[in-house]
Amino acid sequence: LTQSTGRLEYGLTRSSEVVSGAYVGDGADNRDITIGFQDTARVPKFVFQMRDDSTGGGSAMVQGMVNGKSWTDGSDQPTGIKSFSANTFRVGTLAAVNGSGVASKFIAVG
Repeated sequence: LTQSTGRLEYGLTRSSEVVSGAYVGDGADNRDITIGFQDTARVPKFVFQMRDDSTGGGSAMVQGMVNGKSWTDGSDQPTGIKSFSANTFRVGTLAAVNGSGVASKFIAVG
């Protein structure tokens, strides 16, 4: 994500995968969300997540960032999307990302 344009500009190739999915939050810290890449060793380069309810909110993270960022105001979210690993992204306790019983959707690019 570039600050000046707000566009994703991150080395995508013909072999890149784009996957969408959903999960229901449980409020637990350090929860791994399985993405569903065909290549299960693939690490995401970008994840965009949003709550699937009227309160909205969500997070976006690009590989190499320390914390996810709010997609509504750009603020750091150290308890939102926390990290990436093979075929997963890790979330914390932030209600907009992992609120107990709250459905969320995501798009992952790897």
